[in-house]
Amino acid sequence: MHIKIPLSGPDISELEIAAVTAVLRTPRLSLGEKLVEFESQLARYADCAHGVAVSSGTAALHLALLVAGVQPGDEVIVPSFAFIAVANSVRFVGAIPVFVDIHERTLNLAPAAVQAAITSRTRAVIVVHTFGIPAAMQELLEITRRFGLRLIEDACESLGAEYHRRKVGSLGDVGTFAFYPNKQITTGEGGMLVTNDAGMAARARMLRNHGRGTSADGFDHQELGYNYRISELNCALWLAQRRRKCMPKNCAISRIWNCHRQRSLTEKLVGLSMWFASPRVLAEAELAIASPRHSRIAASAAPDILRRFIFSGPTAMFPIGARI
Repeated sequence: MHIKIPLSGPDISELEIAAVTAVLRTPRLSLGEKLVEFESQLARYADCAHGVAVSSGTAALHLALLVAGVQPGDEVIVPSFAFIAVANSVRFVGAIPVFVDIHERTLNLAPAAVQAAITSRTRAVIVVHTFGIPAAMQELLEITRRFGLRLIEDACESLGAEYHRRKVGSLGDVGTFAFYPNKQITTGEGGMLVTNDAGMAARARMLRNHGRGTSADGFDHQELGYNYRISELNCALWLAQRRRKCMPKNCAISRIWNCHRQRSLTEKLVGLSMWFASPRVLAEAELAIASPRHSRIAASAAPDILRRFIFSGPTAMFPIGARI
């Protein structure tokens, strides 16, 4: 039997449709109150002081490199396993991506490989929290601080992941998120830069809107900027998804993944970390690995559970991230 496995699919209800339609009935379709609310909610969720919403995760990475001070000719260390947007963003600013090896189990940057790749031209490190699994941030922070480098977190796949009780995206100098339809919660197209540095946030806001300053007339262009604005419609979609509590479903998947990591019950359950399940199969999946007394049934139950996860409705390629 041939099984067609869907990569992902957005989970959209009448609530989201109504929220987007309501924006269309207003005169403000860009840079309005929905944007402010979106930025505030996501920054707060990510444990960061500032959020700057943009048109994509790639745009967020591009701006992150700019506000981190990366210049043409600089070297930026990146993982050898990542979506091409990571390397593209480095090239956008004229810098050179230096690919280093990843850990065989987490698929994240290997700290020893990062340190070995540092040269006099290295300016920054981009760490990707792959498939919801936080990278070895303690070691990476120590290395980047010792060598005076910027640490940029690509948390586009890892909304909600925690490292030592801190949300990913909040540990480095600047973090980025993406909300493409295959993510845990979507804006259709969109992304966000988060940081605790007020200066970085202010410059990112200026750069996303053609380099405009804060003058009243709106035509004070202080440097080369970009059209990285996100519409009010996209922001309203995210806010509606958040209100509908899409994320708790993914949190349940995260709990399954965490139980698996902590108890090492069966390698067959690793696949569950990739899927966004419907409520009707969550209970059985959690039962299969929730406690040691169920460990014997986990291995036999995993294939059937995974099969029903795949066919149980809208999926997200990346889960709410793990806690490490």
